[in-house]
Amino acid sequence: MFVWMPTYLLEVKGYEDPMLRNLTQSIYEFVGLGGMLLSGFITDKFFSGKRLPVVFVFIALLISAVLSLLFVKGGWYYDFILIGIIGFFIYGPQVLLSMSSAEFVDKRAAGTANGFLGIFSGLGTSCAGAPLGALADAYGWNGFFMVIVASCFIIIALLTPLMLASMRDITSKSVATASATGG
Repeated sequence: MFVWMPTYLLEVKGYEDPMLRNLTQSIYEFVGLGGMLLSGFITDKFFSGKRLPVVFVFIALLISAVLSLLFVKGGWYYDFILIGIIGFFIYGPQVLLSMSSAEFVDKRAAGTANGFLGIFSGLGTSCAGAPLGALADAYGWNGFFMVIVASCFIIIALLTPLMLASMRDITSKSVATASATGG
């Protein structure tokens, strides 16, 4: 989304000023950094270090922010806020998934797990340029954003079994601890 945001703002929203369009990229990045920090804090403070529930919440909110940018009419300030929110909800899961990949495997395989995730991250980044541009040309910006939303649902579908397994793991540890302590 980052790559195509200035073009979208020019073609659809009518932002002629290049400085204004480029400012949205800075907002996306800066607010995204906040998403990274806050997502880690939330997982540690409220979810006992479990990252995937926070990823699910962030992805669900990302879907609503993307759809709002596409369908809700507002001024430049509204668009800027939504672009910042999109960056927030993209960068939060990005850092949490990287951390999770190392936590779900034996520590001897943490580097391999992170590398494997990095391959798919790189593939996704390579699709952000020409392939998504071709998609926008062929199907318009609605098609572009629907692919982004569909990708979010695919992420949720792929991570659901892993989250359910980790939740079962938490439940079985809690039951074992309660049994051992007589509680």
